[in-house]
Amino acid sequence: MSLTNKSTLRLKPIAASVKPSITALPVIPSGTAPPSALVAPAIVEKQFSPNPQYAKLLEQVPALLEYLPLVIGVSERLLAKAVAGEIALTPRELSQAMFIHCTTKKYLRTLAIDGAFRHDLDGNPVVPVSDEHRQYACQVLLYREAKAKVKANK
Repeated sequence: MSLTNKSTLRLKPIAASVKPSITALPVIPSGTAPPSALVAPAIVEKQFSPNPQYAKLLEQVPALLEYLPLVIGVSERLLAKAVAGEIALTPRELSQAMFIHCTTKKYLRTLAIDGAFRHDLDGNPVVPVSDEHRQYACQVLLYREAKAKVKANK
């Protein structure tokens, strides 16, 4: 499988009955820490985002700057805040910004940490990250790393 083939860039969610679309990546066993390259940095700095909607979301929801794994369904809570006027983004802009946030390297790194918890918008831990989601985050990060190495070797 070639990493330059556009069709291999699509990742599918991992389900119990479905194998991951990226079979060349190693499977990280449950109960083990991700490779050291995947561990989240201790200090998270605010960085410039080229996407104005994402930058606006980070300004209006400072809890997102910590890149903690978010509780499932947080987008609906943010959408309710947007409808109420608490967040100055349209539903489409909010959806795009949340997609960008949840696919960032920092967010995936924190999601990949063994024993990580999902957090609400106040930063309170709510539920542990499932092994399925943790493993998927590890696979995405490893895939991106392999893709970057191939690109660097050209």
